[in-house]
Amino acid sequence: MNLPVSSVEKSPVVVHRRHGRREDPIKIQSGGLIKAVAECDEANIHQLLASPIDEPTKDSSIETQEIAAAEALISLGDGEVRGVQCSIGTQCVKETRDFGCQVSSGDFLSTVADMIASERNLYTMTGLNSFLQLASILSLFSELQPENTRYSLNNKCKVILTLMKMKLNLSFAVLAILFGCTATTCKNIFAGTAMVLADCLRPALEWPSKDEVLKRMPKCFDKFRRVRVVLDCTEVRMSKFRCLRCRISSYSHYKCNHTVKFMIGVTPAGVISFLSEAYGGRASDKKIFEESGLVNMLLPYIDEVMVDKGFLIKSICEAHGINVIHPPFLRKAKQFSKADALATSDIAKARVHVERVIDRVKRFKILSDTVPTTLLPYIDQIMLIACSLTNLSSPVLADDKFL
Repeated sequence: MNLPVSSVEKSPVVVHRRHGRREDPIKIQSGGLIKAVAECDEANIHQLLASPIDEPTKDSSIETQEIAAAEALISLGDGEVRGVQCSIGTQCVKETRDFGCQVSSGDFLSTVADMIASERNLYTMTGLNSFLQLASILSLFSELQPENTRYSLNNKCKVILTLMKMKLNLSFAVLAILFGCTATTCKNIFAGTAMVLADCLRPALEWPSKDEVLKRMPKCFDKFRRVRVVLDCTEVRMSKFRCLRCRISSYSHYKCNHTVKFMIGVTPAGVISFLSEAYGGRASDKKIFEESGLVNMLLPYIDEVMVDKGFLIKSICEAHGINVIHPPFLRKAKQFSKADALATSDIAKARVHVERVIDRVKRFKILSDTVPTTLLPYIDQIMLIACSLTNLSSPVLADDKFL
């Protein structure tokens, strides 16, 4: 119901049945047409085509079929001649084929790396902002790992395959289809390339000097100008271990799941300046901070550290002459005082940028999805690459947000 009706009605196909067989309504009635076409030379066919053609009628159906057959032979041209079995008998007609006119489908792209033609597509597939970044990374990568013939892919394809795995978290089976190799080869390429890329991008996570931090101090840190770094921890879900002891060390009561935990330090300007090693989700923030050695990188009685309430590191920092800024605790009071409420608001406005930076790191889908245990040996390199590429992306704070 309510379907559009075609403006041109098609005539129904007439099916004639004869002795239980289905026959074509436009079936050739005799072999005279076949003989005429076979004996006709090219000049006669051209003369036949030059004559005007009237509208076909019932009486001129055979003549119309002869003209159509002649046109078909002329369009084929001179070339190979082969026999064609007719539907009305065993008589054959010469058919020609022109080998000089072949259809070209163009050059097919070998891998998906050749399909990335714009910077927008490059960011969507790999997380890189420009082809200049890709060229710089490839230059550093080629210095550490020259081209070899072990795999069928060159260094550019290896880097793009690794970044696509991180950005989109495609399975190795899908990457094998896109890059024309096996899933095992893709896994081996990802493991080797991630190790080399981590060494190439490690300088992007640089611990800045005190003067550099003061030069790029945002307006929201006007009351906290002595802050050197803002700390926070992030957790990445992982699949369960078979070992019970490993399950206990990786289970996070905060996430109610098995996780891998990192501590990230961000400057007031929103640049990642510190990244700890991977810990099991059971590890506390205090333990990660104590074993990271970050307190030894701070200047005593000069630097301050801004943390959340979960970082119970005040005793460790005070022992090294470092002041800790954190939101006030309610303790036994029923309500915050006016000063505590204002301090909480100011700290939250300054601390929110570390959450924004971590959110950018988690845009690499391999860190937002569940990491399989087979990739855990490379989780430190994966997080380092994600943090380095985050620093190489657009700034978190605009220029008008600075003093």
